[in-house]
Amino acid sequence: MLHHPIYAGAYAYGRRPTDPRRQQPGRPATGRRVATAQTCAILLRDRLPTYISWAQFEQNQTQLAANQAAGLGSIRSGPSLLSGLLVCGRCGLRMVPMYNGSSGRLRYACSRMATT
Repeated sequence: MLHHPIYAGAYAYGRRPTDPRRQQPGRPATGRRVATAQTCAILLRDRLPTYISWAQFEQNQTQLAANQAAGLGSIRSGPSLLSGLLVCGRCGLRMVPMYNGSSGRLRYACSRMATT
């Protein structure tokens, strides 16, 4: 509810454009990114009934961005100094530390790959 401009009375078209660099062949739904309200292809303000004002909507977006930037992760025990700070260059998810059980060697892996 907090991300969509429709709650501020704005009609937005093109909120999920396709990024050709992230699109996977044979999978048409991949590569979509959520655009901000200002970067939508079409944004018509004051077209719909509002729940919140446009100023409140922009303030919410600023606060959500600040909250997301501040939540970098927690430092846990172990030799992984970059835990919670690294981001995957392919998909944008966080990199998680992985330890080899016998030798205790550290490596970082994308959290998408770590769960599979």
